[in-house]
Amino acid sequence: MIDIRLIRKNRQEVETKLKTKDSSIDLSLIVKLDEQIREIKTKVEQLKSHRNDQSTLIGTLKKGGQKGGKGEERGSGLAFLI
Repeated sequence: MIDIRLIRKNRQEVETKLKTKDSSIDLSLIVKLDEQIREIKTKVEQLKSHRNDQSTLIGTLKKGGQKGGKGEERGSGLAFLI
């Protein structure tokens, strides 16, 4: 199995070496899917960060004797997205 980091770093070199075994090798789909995975992971991390911020805000409001209100609703909606 080839490490995706190696493909990211030296795509042409890896593809050339693989083509010696099978001339139909094309890494473009793998690279495209890897980019999509990385974008989705970034979005997930942003959503988690936002959820944590909302959770902290709700906790602060509750300690002050207030209800979280819309912050609670948004926080539960973020949990569904993640």
